[in-house]
Amino acid sequence: MSTPEEHFSAARKWQEHFDDKLSRVGMRAPEPVLGQSVSDYRRDVLLKAKRAFIPRTHQLRQFSLDDIKGDALNVIEQKILEAVEVEAFNPANVERGTLRELPKVHPQTGHKMNVFIGQDHFAMLHNFGVNASINFGGGARPGRRMSLFNERTREWYPPRR
Repeated sequence: MSTPEEHFSAARKWQEHFDDKLSRVGMRAPEPVLGQSVSDYRRDVLLKAKRAFIPRTHQLRQFSLDDIKGDALNVIEQKILEAVEVEAFNPANVERGTLRELPKVHPQTGHKMNVFIGQDHFAMLHNFGVNASINFGGGARPGRRMSLFNERTREWYPPRR
């Protein structure tokens, strides 16, 4: 039987594995607790990832990870991690009126950038957008009025009054 220290060092290796996979969606794996078995740690991390990114209607949210034993955990783990990466970038899974910030690394240059995912355009959120007196769903920050001059027709758009 393994000692708690051996379980802890094995859980640390799993933490590195989960950090590598979950860093793509801006999540870090929690630190293992001394006395926690490796399989309990894996279930704990997968449960937190499921709750954070996978919607309740998804088939991977319809069962408990406590029911999964042995080698089946390896298969389910892979499917959950793949679903987390897909569902994290799905705008339909973000609450209306909010944005989710996700880190992204450019594959060729390695440049790190933040991508914002949401159902609404940022200009329609309460801190941005048009004047609140207009029923546009926007915020209270007043915008500038824009005019364009068409050289061909020699007219302003919108027409000046």
